[in-house]
Amino acid sequence: ETKVEEGMQVSFLDYFIPEHIQYYDVSEVGDGWNWLDDTAKAFPEAQNCRHCGGCNRACPKGLEVENGVAQVVSGDFGAAALTFDQCVMCNLCTLSCPEHIRPNHLGLFARRMKAARTLRPVDLMRRLREIDSGKMKVEFEEEAM
Repeated sequence: ETKVEEGMQVSFLDYFIPEHIQYYDVSEVGDGWNWLDDTAKAFPEAQNCRHCGGCNRACPKGLEVENGVAQVVSGDFGAAALTFDQCVMCNLCTLSCPEHIRPNHLGLFARRMKAARTLRPVDLMRRLREIDSGKMKVEFEEEAM
């Protein structure tokens, strides 16, 4: 965001085609209870973050990009939306990511999800996922009538 001055050279990064392009329709994403699954479908590489910090160093806005990726993966879309709020979509974090996560697009996804739906409690979303997957068993006792 430096003002252009006389004698300054300006260049743009050539567009690149990533290995995996994220396609999603916000209107087709569920009511929020399955956002972790929806995120894993659209951004399967996000959970492979190495926490190398390359994205943080590449960000011209000084955003905590790595932390934002972790927030989305853990289901904290509200915090992630705030983390990526100032993102200018320059793609520098994507170019620096060895896992090809495309953090700026993941952040945009989080911002869109937050804007499109009312957020559900993060811990409850995780717990429902555990129940759905069978990782956590829930037993009900029948009440005496």
